[in-house]
Amino acid sequence: MLFQEVTNESGISRVGVTYGSSWGDFNNDNLPDLWIANHGNPANLYLNQGDGTFQDVTSEIFVNLVRRDRHGAAWADFDNDGDQDLIQLVGGDSGTGSLTNPRLANHLILMIWHFLSPQMILM
Repeated sequence: MLFQEVTNESGISRVGVTYGSSWGDFNNDNLPDLWIANHGNPANLYLNQGDGTFQDVTSEIFVNLVRRDRHGAAWADFDNDGDQDLIQLVGGDSGTGSLTNPRLANHLILMIWHFLSPQMILM
């Protein structure tokens, strides 16, 4: 099997440290879209255009995506409404995760992204 490097042609241009990426169908078009967590930097959401290319729609979808200590992410229908939702795990930004200092404690951020009305719930 031979693979060909097509990253630049695909429109995925992210370069830097990331601790995870996840494929899911963000806009319910039956094409796998790509979420890149980008440890310590704002994440990226690339929508699959169906022709081998992706469009970075991060700034269009997320008005103010803040810097986080992002790690793994997964897609599933968490709210049972028939579409895929994204769960993003974040750490304490180089902290110890101590529950005695809430700023350093690990948090679970459940992002329920409806295509037209994204919500974020901090747990």
